[in-house]
Amino acid sequence: NQTGRTGKAKEEEINDYPEIARKNIAKKEVLGAIADQAEAICQVKGQYFPQGTAVRPGERKLFIEIIGKTHIQASRAKHFIRQKLEELAKGALNYAARN
Repeated sequence: NQTGRTGKAKEEEINDYPEIARKNIAKKEVLGAIADQAEAICQVKGQYFPQGTAVRPGERKLFIEIIGKTHIQASRAKHFIRQKLEELAKGALNYAARN
């Protein structure tokens, strides 16, 4: 994806991840650290839709918009976000399995 602003834009949908993963990745400290590490801008956009809920025209499921000055920066941020989401989701599943 390309953005109207200078730079390259990517998105990572987070709507269908476990609640703990969505909430943690959206924390200012977590997303800010990823943005700093990748030298990109990362913003949570859209809204949460429970699984099976229809998304009406003009609405978007919860996602992170990633904007980097270069394709590499945006791709790196997307990679870090996906990596963190997977780590958080696995932790949530392991916790649920123990309880």
